[in-house]
Amino acid sequence: MKIRFVIISFIILALFACDDKHGNWREAKAFRSVRKKMKNSPSEALALLESDTMLDLKSEDVAYYSEYQLLKAEAYYLNNCWKDDVDFQTSTNYYDSISNLYPKNERLSYQKAKLYYYFGIYEFENGNYQEAVSNYLQALENCESKALKAQIHNELNKCFSYVFYNNELVDEEQFRKKTLNYYVLCAVLVFVAASLYISIRYRKRKDYEIDLIRKSIESHTNYIEKARVKGEGVSFAARLNDFENCEICIALKERLSKRNVSRKTIADCYDCAMDNRENTLLNNNANHCFPDFSTLLIEDLGVKGENITYCCLCLLGFSIIEIAVLMKISYQATHKRLALIKETLKIEGDIREFLMGYFADVYC
Repeated sequence: MKIRFVIISFIILALFACDDKHGNWREAKAFRSVRKKMKNSPSEALALLESDTMLDLKSEDVAYYSEYQLLKAEAYYLNNCWKDDVDFQTSTNYYDSISNLYPKNERLSYQKAKLYYYFGIYEFENGNYQEAVSNYLQALENCESKALKAQIHNELNKCFSYVFYNNELVDEEQFRKKTLNYYVLCAVLVFVAASLYISIRYRKRKDYEIDLIRKSIESHTNYIEKARVKGEGVSFAARLNDFENCEICIALKERLSKRNVSRKTIADCYDCAMDNRENTLLNNNANHCFPDFSTLLIEDLGVKGENITYCCLCLLGFSIIEIAVLMKISYQATHKRLALIKETLKIEGDIREFLMGYFADVYC
């Protein structure tokens, strides 16, 4: 019995709440139909808003009244036919007050932003650019929608262009020319700045290269002078003769003369190759006969490591085949190694001729 009473009471209260004198259900239903038409057919939405059916809905609720004004402003905007019958003042006051009560209500914030957006467009159409900018900025403060923000920014730019060009609409072609001139000016400035930067960098690079060349020449001169002082009093020919007749050189020549060394028999003669002790002894003899021999090759000519031994063998007049046997590598590998040494020395001719000319100049 009690349950039945509760159900009947609930039904009576629901009917009472939906009564015309106490509720706005007809307005809500009409607004829904307007919103549906607004997306696909703004003209039909505007006609519905101006119909007798909507005009008869004279709700005393300021919320529905403000929403009606918002829908009407949106319809005018979409149909591009503004009229002066939109009560922006009352509607903005309502949304300002209600948003303060419910600051986190996204729906109210979005409606408030749209209302100020349309209010700005209305003021802009009437030539009130300062008020339009103020309304646009107010709309941005309450807007969370990226799409609506983009529309507001576009309208702000349009408004600023009016103000900047003495409140006159800029001709599209004129505006394009002004914009093009601006970009050309920017491009010229960038080009000038880049040219100056490249010029300064090039000059610094050039100075750096000149400094390196100067230091290289000084270093080259210093190494040669030191070697020349150490080797003073003995001619290059005498030094070369001493080197060719040193014990290790004679031993290597005798060893090779006992074998029939040819390109085909290189691998069979690997037992004639130098060991580490003989390699070291050969380099020491070169440095004894030609003071600072290794230092000049390393510091002045850029020859390093095992290539110094190859230069010693070339200076002694050994052929490529004989060098291959003494270093225990193939003919092709020896040829490649000598080619790399030529590249290091920056020559195309014979290595022995170059070394003899170089050391003859040092130990003159």
